[in-house]
Amino acid sequence: MESKYVLFVHSPDDPDRILARLESRRPWSRIAPGELLRVRGLRLRVCDVELDVVDRRPVLRVRTARDNVVVMPPDTSSPVADLFRYHAFVERYRCDPDAWLAELRARGRGSSGDARFVRSLRARMQRDPNVVDAIRRFVEATPLDDYLEKRTS
Repeated sequence: MESKYVLFVHSPDDPDRILARLESRRPWSRIAPGELLRVRGLRLRVCDVELDVVDRRPVLRVRTARDNVVVMPPDTSSPVADLFRYHAFVERYRCDPDAWLAELRARGRGSSGDARFVRSLRARMQRDPNVVDAIRRFVEATPLDDYLEKRTS
């Protein structure tokens, strides 16, 4: 008797309901949390994977959530642009990312590279409150006055 492998994909709306039941003669390739599955026209993100044995058959249970994550465009910033952004953050916006984002939105630049930089900076500040002190030290150690004087002379 040949082994069959079963894959159950659980519905994101009702975890007890099985959205798809698939069988294979070969083991399923590794499915890991974070991967994207397409089932019945839906884009589903894998949240949890559980290996089980039912009636002496290997069963892979996949719990999912709706994929509502929008892929961000690739980061096009450069180290020099980030240097100027750090200086603007400290000197112009007094280390207040919300004030900077509000100004960007008011100028219609809410999805610009600057806005992406500010959002990532705000997330870093939430994870590590000491990052502001490190940024201040960095800005003090790299004054732009010297750089701008060299560029204009």
